[in-house]
This record gives sequence, structure tokens and C-alpha cells, in this order.
Amino acid sequence: MDALESFKKATDEPRAYNNLGVALLGMGNAKVAAVCFEKAIELNPQYYEKAAENLRQARQALGHSPAGNNAAAVPTETVSCP
Repeated sequence: MDALESFKKATDEPRAYNNLGVALLGMGNAKVAAVCFEKAIELNPQYYEKAAENLRQARQALGHSPAGNNAAAVPTETVSCP
């Protein structure tokens, strides 16, 4: 995805994944956003408090989606961050 490459050029890789997640969450794609936040945390767990907060918001959005709790129960392994 071009957005991820642009974010990587502008900042470090964990922030790039966090920023992409924020954009995806803003577009209503909480499931993919959550995967991006998880990747940001995986790359830099000590630093990434912001990604952890964003991940909580994405998971909350999944819990309140029209599909109900089933959306939150879908494993994020089936989805990848672009």
C-alpha cells in the first residue's frame, strides 16, 4: 500500500503502522486498523503506548459494530495490515 510506504519515509516503521492504523480506523476499518496497531506495538513495545491506546479504540469499535460481538471475535490473524 502506498500510504504505508509514505508513512515509513516520513517516520520510523512503528509510527508508520500506527499512522496507517489511525487512518484506517478513521475510515471505519477497525479490524485492519487493529492489526496495524498490533504490528506497531510488536515492532516497538516499550515505546508504543499510543498504538496500544489506538488498539483499544479499534477493538472497542469492533465491539460496537453492526455485526455485534461476532466482529470482535474474529481473529485478527485472518486480516493483515497493508
